[in-house]
Amino acid sequence: MLMITRGYAQTQNNSRHYKKTVVNNHVFPTVNGMKSAFVVTSLWSDFSVGTTSVITVPGFEFDSVTTDPVYGSIVFADVFVNYEQRFRPWLSIYFSYGFSGRYGTDVFSLLYDGLNTVNGGATGWHIRVLNRKKMILSTHIYVQQLSGSFVSISKFIDELINDNPNPSVVSNVPSLGLGNSWEIAYAFSQTWGIQATLDLMYGETFIRGKSGVIYSLDVAGDADLYPKLNVPLGFVMGYNLAGNPEVMMDKEGHTNMLFFKLNYTGSPDFEIGLQSTWYRFKVSQDDEMTGVFRSTFNFRFYF
Repeated sequence: MLMITRGYAQTQNNSRHYKKTVVNNHVFPTVNGMKSAFVVTSLWSDFSVGTTSVITVPGFEFDSVTTDPVYGSIVFADVFVNYEQRFRPWLSIYFSYGFSGRYGTDVFSLLYDGLNTVNGGATGWHIRVLNRKKMILSTHIYVQQLSGSFVSISKFIDELINDNPNPSVVSNVPSLGLGNSWEIAYAFSQTWGIQATLDLMYGETFIRGKSGVIYSLDVAGDADLYPKLNVPLGFVMGYNLAGNPEVMMDKEGHTNMLFFKLNYTGSPDFEIGLQSTWYRFKVSQDDEMTGVFRSTFNFRFYF
């Protein structure tokens, strides 16, 4: 494996951004859900909340009696923490932990979708493979261990109706996987940059007894107003295609996400940002697509 370790802007201590993710004097922002191409020592955390559009919850049929349909929504809450420790300019180790929750906002949507949570973490190596004047290429090799907990009254009722010998309200499903991702960041100038990641992991899904490849592809373009206008503000726009258990929970399929972020870029030691993400998914296989809007507060300290 080729590892070119010329410093360029990423390791120039006379730069005001020398601790941060910078190449060709362009500071790349941290994006929720994307691994970074830069090998650094940092503490990174995200806090997200979100909600669906209005969902029509169909009535339940039990003993020839059908309840009326009702309307509700589902809320999301996520916490993510990542610590990365650099040992060499091209090598670091990282540890991450995350919690994702999905809950109905009222009794009926709780009965319909239940209480769904996923928690766990990952650890692995981050290796910088290529370092050019305008470009950084790196890879992550990691192991991920997650645990899903799904509380569903509607599923329990279905199992009773279908004479399942072991109906259960709560389902706990572990998930273990081995992953490899590739990240690239390219700086056109001090102002403009683009980054992309491809993440592939093979392991257990949250559909019990089923394994497969979990994938994620991200592309994000950004602009930093600080170098030219002396305004410490950055913008990010991007797209994510994911077959992601933290997003889909115990459902199959994939999601197409669009996101936009505002980022504070005035400090050499930290960044703060607010990211908005929009996507659509099916609560169950019989439902129409439901829109989801999320807001994520992000901060990252560099050491």
